[in-house]
Amino acid sequence: SSTATGTGILFAGTINGNYALTLNVPNGSIQFNQAVGNVTPLSSLVVDTRASNVAGSITTSGNLNFNSPINLSNSAAIDAGGNLSVTGLITASGNTPAALSARGNLTVADVIANAGISLISDDILTSGNLDASGVTKGGPITAIGKNGVQAGTLNTSASNGNAGNVLVNSQGNVRLNAVNAQGGNNGAGGSIEISSFQFLQILGSFIDRNGTNASVSNVGGTSGGPIT
Repeated sequence: SSTATGTGILFAGTINGNYALTLNVPNGSIQFNQAVGNVTPLSSLVVDTRASNVAGSITTSGNLNFNSPINLSNSAAIDAGGNLSVTGLITASGNTPAALSARGNLTVADVIANAGISLISDDILTSGNLDASGVTKGGPITAIGKNGVQAGTLNTSASNGNAGNVLVNSQGNVRLNAVNAQGGNNGAGGSIEISSFQFLQILGSFIDRNGTNASVSNVGGTSGGPIT
């Protein structure tokens, strides 16, 4: 195992090796400019810092914990062979989607990424609000938890153009706050597909573009999308 501390850490090159890495920079930031674990995954990774900037994909064979907000760029993705947790806000820059996956539980707070959000867990997925909304278009949202999905509001709406599609799938229970896949004034609503082999609950609501108090809506200025 290895531990690094300081006021700020910049990793300009790749990091590889079957070992546990802990990074502790409580009053600074950590920047990953290149891939982590792309050749040999780390056995685990723990990041404790005020801000994490991830410009290279990160792969571990075991647990991965970010105790900080994360900004993703350069098409970076995060994949854990065990549990994956992120305690802070996840954002993604430009055309980079927020793509996180785990063989175990996947637990994140709010996620904002106009290019799209993909959260996939082989066990239970737990998240805050997922926001892929935009002006000219909304990004797609995929939320898959094999044994359960619990999430806040899923928003793929667009204020002017087409909304993004929504896919939620689980063999267990699905519990959401609301789903907003509304198209803009000159756009179509996105498709909404929600599958649960057990119980489905959608507990919240919002006022959609037609003035309706809705828990799920994908109406659009030009057309709505299918809901299945």
